[in-house]
Amino acid sequence: MASPPQDAAGLWAVLGHFDEYPGALPYQIADQVTLGDAKLQMAGFQTDDPPEKVVAFYRAEFKREQLFVPPPPKQIPLTGVTAFDPVSGLQKTVLVMPGAGGPTRVVLSIAPGKGLTENALAGDQKMPAGLPVFPKTDGVFRTDAQDGPRSSSTISFSAKGNPAEVLDFIQSGLAAQGWTQAKQGPAELGEGLRYARGAEGLQVTVLPIGNATEVTYIYVH
Repeated sequence: MASPPQDAAGLWAVLGHFDEYPGALPYQIADQVTLGDAKLQMAGFQTDDPPEKVVAFYRAEFKREQLFVPPPPKQIPLTGVTAFDPVSGLQKTVLVMPGAGGPTRVVLSIAPGKGLTENALAGDQKMPAGLPVFPKTDGVFRTDAQDGPRSSSTISFSAKGNPAEVLDFIQSGLAAQGWTQAKQGPAELGEGLRYARGAEGLQVTVLPIGNATEVTYIYVH
């Protein structure tokens, strides 16, 4: 595997827990990610191989290491495989994201003890202050990342309302909480709307999915 980028000791520490994938190009994600009550160290790489080949490679590794591979949590809508050592509690997870006409992206994570469990992804996680949630909403899913001095949160929820109604509710709520929109004028559905409030930054995406409206906040603080 190619040498890690400079100042990427965290990335190399994570990759050292996994077999080296042939021809992979590593990249840094974040020093630590908190997903519900799970604290993960994460790293990533990309490859031109299809997702099925990557998953098969790591399933073979986990089998050779005699790790337990439970059924994946239902809330993770990605291809991948998770395994853990029942003695040490160390959990190893591989998430694979197919590239749309580009390389396959792979995220590797290690977690001491509790990792990606059903409880960690229960969908009732707390919203950061000042970010409005539509009244009729199914669950709030939140991922927190710490990358050196920078912190960010990705929050998503499914709103039971038409997209225009949800978008208007969010824009009005953000303005009331002191957020300023970077681009003025009417917003397009699916467009990443950018906001600022002091040193905080926010990107909002509102997208119709089936009979609901999916809302995603990327909050940098």
